Amino acid sequence: MKPTSDKAERGEAHDGYDGRGDREAHERQPGDWLLKLGMISGVVLALVAVCALVYFSVIRKLDFDQAELGSAELEMPVKPANPRPDETSGLGEAQSLDLVRRALAIRLSSEAMNAFRMPSDVDAPTVVDYLETLPEHDGLVVGMEYLEPVERDGVLIERVRIHCRDGSSRHYRDAHLLMDEDGEWKVDYEAFVNRAVPVIRDQEEEER
Repeated sequence: MKPTSDKAERGEAHDGYDGRGDREAHERQPGDWLLKLGMISGVVLALVAVCALVYFSVIRKLDFDQAELGSAELEMPVKPANPRPDETSGLGEAQSLDLVRRALAIRLSSEAMNAFRMPSDVDAPTVVDYLETLPEHDGLVVGMEYLEPVERDGVLIERVRIHCRDGSSRHYRDAHLLMDEDGEWKVDYEAFVNRAVPVIRDQEEEER
């Protein structure tokens, strides 16, 4: 029988490890975690403080900018709405004469709707009928004259005077061109019908 050593009898480990290191490490763990937790909490609080500082700085800057903008708007004079460019500049002589020339030659209802501004109680066929009988009232068209545009109630009106001749009589009728809601220039039918210049007879005819 082999004699046992003193270490074996005392139950000591053969490798010299007695387990005290684990116990010491286990005893140190709560303190280490508390230290780490405190460091993490400090970092989080610092980040929150920085974010709050930036946030309130931005809010104050926005409030200041809005206040300046509001005061600038109060000081800025109110400008009237700009009229449409086409309405301001008008059609001019060439386009006005061409539009009236084409309007007088219309014989279809669909074309009349695109060329004339009509009141609610007048339809396109009525306009066509009037254009067809116009020579009976005024005679044949022998020329057209561009007149200076006028402005009434803020609305620009282009004007063309139509020269007609019926035998020895000369008739004049003014065509007024206005822009409609769609931005299209058209002949105002109501003004065209009621806008007959007094008849002028030739001097030779009057002497007779």
